[in-house]
Amino acid sequence: MSRPVCLVTGSSSGIGLGIARECVREGAKVLLHGTREDQLKTACASLGDAAHWIAADLSEAALHTSSGGGGGGRGD
Repeated sequence: MSRPVCLVTGSSSGIGLGIARECVREGAKVLLHGTREDQLKTACASLGDAAHWIAADLSEAALHTSSGGGGGGRGD
């Protein structure tokens, strides 16, 4: 059975990270998003194998038409 996947923007700290933690606690995989790569890596590591991250500034119009953009990974 597949697990739900949650994309949580602004999840490198604060409320966004809290939401991501709750999603993992409920059994979902999470994709953390934000602009602060160092904090995303730390947050991802704290959530374990269910978490991945992507650093991107979604206010940039070019990003909306691009596949990829930003860094991303497991944070290990």
